Amino acid sequence: MRIALLWLSLLCAACGSNQASVQAPEPDQSHAEPDRGDSGGDTAEPAPEPTIALGRLDGTQTTFAAERAPVTVVILWASYCAPCLRELPLLEALQREYADRDEVSVLLVSIDEFTAESRAKVADIIAERAVTAPALIDPEQALIERLAPRDSRGTPYLAVPMVVVVDRAFGLRREMDVTSSPSGEALVATISPLVEAAVRGEPAPPDEPYEAPFGGGFTQRSITLTVDNIDEQRIDSYLADLRQQLATMYPDLHDHQLDDLMVEVERKVRVGGSFRIDIPAGHQRQH
Repeated sequence: MRIALLWLSLLCAACGSNQASVQAPEPDQSHAEPDRGDSGGDTAEPAPEPTIALGRLDGTQTTFAAERAPVTVVILWASYCAPCLRELPLLEALQREYADRDEVSVLLVSIDEFTAESRAKVADIIAERAVTAPALIDPEQALIERLAPRDSRGTPYLAVPMVVVVDRAFGLRREMDVTSSPSGEALVATISPLVEAAVRGEPAPPDEPYEAPFGGGFTQRSITLTVDNIDEQRIDSYLADLRQQLATMYPDLHDHQLDDLMVEVERKVRVGGSFRIDIPAGHQRQH
């Protein structure tokens, strides 16, 4: 068999390592920080927040600081996450709720790659579902890593969909159980108390260790493959072996998830070169 297989990276929330294979966009220094108004009173200035590079769907660069309001509702999602796609119309209810509030903004932030293909896919999904919230991409998962809850070892739980309310001092209030909301109105009712507490300037509650249920979200996990010199006579055998490897490495995956994943893998393998495959999490240990 003349297929060279190089496992460049295995990325998962459990190991706390999430290096995307695409370089993050450099912050756009020409994009001015929005004037969000006076913080009022004698409130002490918060410590400078970290610079987190994001990308726009048109390929330009920005930062989280440049896009946020004093209180920002961040909707984290991914184009390959089926629950995210189902919930996008409900999540859009948050944009409608806060569209006229100068002190509150809603940002739809995908953790997809910052390639032209990925940007086009995200744009198509947003257009199909009539989503109007400003859409950005977090190509290095720097934002989700900063906003995610952590377990007792300090490992971030990088799962989507996730809604996080970020206040003026970068205090965080999260809603992890987004998929249980039966309607947009119910989701707004859940998120609204978090937003209003942040608007009032109440300190965010301290972070407690978060122990996620197994398969409780679509956790960002990736493998990067390099495939060269493909022998067409052996490709079916290679794909079957690779499917078995993925089933062993990710026992939470359902058979139908593996089937869908292998369709994407086969298409990219036949093209050759280096490519990243995002591995969704299943919802139970056995399939």
